[in-house]
Amino acid sequence: MCFAERKATSGAPQIYGEDWYLREASGEWSLKRKEQTIVKYQRSIYEKEPNEQTVVFAQTRKGRELRIEIRSWNEMLMHNSDGYSMKEAEFDMVSFRVLDGTTGERVFTEDVFVSVIGAERKRLKLKEVYQRFRRRFDLEVTNRFLKQAMFLEAFQTPKKENIENWVLTAQTAMWLLYEAADEVENVSAKWQKYSEPKIKEEEKRTPSQTKKGAERLFMTFEKEPYLPKRCEKGVGRKKGEKQVKRVRYEVKKKEKAVKTRKNKEKKD
Repeated sequence: MCFAERKATSGAPQIYGEDWYLREASGEWSLKRKEQTIVKYQRSIYEKEPNEQTVVFAQTRKGRELRIEIRSWNEMLMHNSDGYSMKEAEFDMVSFRVLDGTTGERVFTEDVFVSVIGAERKRLKLKEVYQRFRRRFDLEVTNRFLKQAMFLEAFQTPKKENIENWVLTAQTAMWLLYEAADEVENVSAKWQKYSEPKIKEEEKRTPSQTKKGAERLFMTFEKEPYLPKRCEKGVGRKKGEKQVKRVRYEVKKKEKAVKTRKNKEKKD
C-alpha cells in the first residue's frame, strides 16, 4: 500500500509528495501481467523520520513482559485508483511493533499499521491510540457473532430497503452489547464454570459473553416504559341490534366434477 506526504509549492498546488510503503525494509517489488513483468522500487516508511514515537510496556495473561514501540507519521495521504478523490482525506499513520520485554526479540513477524482519521486526531496521544486499538472488539469474533446470532449472512430479501434496515438493526444491537460489556456479569452454565474466562480491568467482554449476562442487566431497568399499553375495551353490540346472517354456499367437491367429465367423454 502506497502513501504520500502532503507537499505545498509556490506555483500550482502540488498535493502528493514522496511515496512511502508499509514495509519494514526498502526493496524491489515485482508483478507479472501476462508475459510482462513489472518491477518497482518501494521505499519503506521507516526511512522517513517519524513525527512522534514512544514506548509502552504491557504484560500478557501468562505474565510475559512486552515492549511495544509506537511510531507516528502525520499528515499522510493515500493514492486511489478507483476514481475517488482522496486529496482532502488526511490521516496519521501509526505503527505498533511488539517486542519481548526480556530478550528484545520480535513477538510478531509483521508490524501493525493503524490510520487515525478525523479532525480531532491531534488530541489523541500515541498511548491512547494503542489502548483504543487494543480495546476494540476482535474482528473475527464479531463477524462470527453477527453470522450466528444476528443472522446477518443468512438474511435474504429481494428489497434493498429491508437489507439496509436489517444491517442498521444489527449495528444497533452491537453498539448496545459494546456499551453493556462493562456493566454485565459473567454468566456461565454449571458445566462451564471450570473454564469461566477472567476479564481484566482494561479488557472488554466479547459479544457472546455480554449477551449471556445482558438479560440480568436488562431486568434491572424500569419496566413501565416496556410494558404493554393499556387500552379500553371496544364498544359492544347495542341491545336489540342484529347482524345480517352470512350467506352459506354449497360445498362442491372437485373430484366428483372431474369424474363426471370423464364419464361424459366415454359416452361420446
